[in-house]
Formats: sequence, C-alpha cells, structure tokens
Amino acid sequence: EHGWIEGQNIEFESRFAEGRPERYNELASELALLKVDVIVASAPPAVRATQQATRTIPIIMTAVADPVEMGFVKSLAEPSGNITGVASAAGVGFLSKHLELARDALPFARRVGILFNEANPLNYATRSGPEILDAANALGLEVMWLPVRAAEDFAPRLTGARERGTDAIIGVGDPLLFRHRELINESAEGNRLPVIWPTREYLAGRGLLSHGPSLKALMGQAATYVDKTLRGGDPATTPVEQPTRYELVLNLKTAKALNLAIPPTLLARADEVIE
Repeated sequence: EHGWIEGQNIEFESRFAEGRPERYNELASELALLKVDVIVASAPPAVRATQQATRTIPIIMTAVADPVEMGFVKSLAEPSGNITGVASAAGVGFLSKHLELARDALPFARRVGILFNEANPLNYATRSGPEILDAANALGLEVMWLPVRAAEDFAPRLTGARERGTDAIIGVGDPLLFRHRELINESAEGNRLPVIWPTREYLAGRGLLSHGPSLKALMGQAATYVDKTLRGGDPATTPVEQPTRYELVLNLKTAKALNLAIPPTLLARADEVIE
C-alpha cells in the first residue's frame, strides 16, 4: 500500500522463534549481522533481543504495552533511541479489564485462572501480579495462577484448573500462547472452561471472547513506521503510537457449546458476535 514491492524495491528477511523466546537473541543477532535497514519486532521478548543486538539499526516494535517501563523508549513522545513503533494494551490495565469481562460474561464466576508463560521474563502476569490481585479482590474474584513453559503444559494445567474449581481462564498475550492458541482453546473447551483473550486472533474459533486491539491493525500501523523509516525517518524523533481501535468480540458458538448464556447487556456492547 505504501509503494514497496517485494523483489523490486524491498526484500524481507523473516525469522520466527516458533514460540521459543530463548531463540530471540540468536535470531536478532542474525538480522543485525545482515545489516538490514529496519527490523520489525513483535512482543517484548523479541524487542528486547533486537535492542541488545543493535543500537543503530531502526527497530519498529509492536504488541508492547509498557515500552517506557521496559526501557525500550525514553518516552512515547520522544523515543530518543533506535526503537519506535506501536504500543499495545496488554498490560495490567487490560488484564484488569479482562477480569471485569469475566465477571460480566459469567456472573457465577468466583475463581479465574490466569494462564501465562513463566519462561518469558517480560510476561505481564509476573510483572503485575500484585495489581492483578488487587483488581480481582475489588471484583470479588479469586485468582489462580496457571504458569506454563511449553505446549505440553497446557492440557494438564487446564485440567488441574477445572478440578480445582476454576470458572474461567484469562490468557495473557504471549508468543508461546499465540502459537498454540488452538491447542489451548480445544483443551479449555474439553474441560468446560471459557477463555478470555487479549485479541480476536487468539480466539481461533473456539475461545469465548476477546477484548483488545486488532493485531492486524497494529501490524498495519507498524507498516507505516517501516515506510517512514525507509524514507529517511528517525526513530529517535518519531513518537510511539497507541492502538487506534479496541474490539470486543463474543463467540456465541463457544457459549452454546459450554451451555453459557451471555448477558444481553454484554452482547449489546460487542463490536462483533460470532454465531
């Protein structure tokens, strides 16, 4: 859309960690050694790895809720380094919002499981644990922490959550969880557990609901940054943007499969209803 055509005036070097954050440093170093003109990095572990790999190649970040707190930029208005891009809303504020949605969608819920990748040192559940507990207490909810490290952890963790009386699951945005979202949704449905996700893309046709920015829209915003950078823009002086839209998506197919009745007031608030 910005006039860049692969094979004519632009080439792509793609690297995927396949849900294994420990690979990010290796992959980021490869891209730095290739001396590419710009690097796009999605999610905090990837951004941290590229930041450590190069302080000169421009880095466009996406899906990072707290870029200032994480030390990626000096401020949203003046990044002041080689990193800029699009912040997201996956931090403690949005986890608190998801707790509210769990209560609104499931008035009977008393215990909510927080599914997160503990192998990711930048995961929002670990970083914001006390704030999440405070938010849950204010809503009259009990939190159950559900840490995972690999795909084989999901099924036993969710089965254990059901056996311990968990009413719903909140999935914390993370590359590992995104890669295995279909497995998670399938296992959760098998355990009669509704799942709340940060973006529509995590639903994979099986989760109960999502609330957050569109990943597709975030990448579209990131593409604009790539275009600006390739045309001479300086990341140090290019302000970080926030998501332009937040979506509430309800999956009535999953609600029906779990024999759940979504309150009409929540249905009326939805931006999209999957039937």
